[in-house]
Amino acid sequence: MARKKKKKIVSEPVGPQEHGGHKVGDKVMCFRYPDEKLSYGKITQIHLEDDSGIPCFSFACEMAGQHRLAMFDKIINEPTDQQLKKKDRSASALYR
Repeated sequence: MARKKKKKIVSEPVGPQEHGGHKVGDKVMCFRYPDEKLSYGKITQIHLEDDSGIPCFSFACEMAGQHRLAMFDKIINEPTDQQLKKKDRSASALYR
């Protein structure tokens, strides 16, 4: 007797999907919250309703290998050469 196929459950995405020209899935370079260290990664979730009232987002940091939090006003739109080299060094050290 043939087996039944399991039905895939499609869940709705949580929270808003776009804010200020940035959407979930975009890779950004920013200074993370609260320690202001340089970070780079893909946005996973956008948080607009916060106690502080400042819009922020969660992202998967490729420099630290962890999920981090950052504010939208701390995104670096045009990173310097020094910042790009730091990103490359930390990413290569993380994945050795």
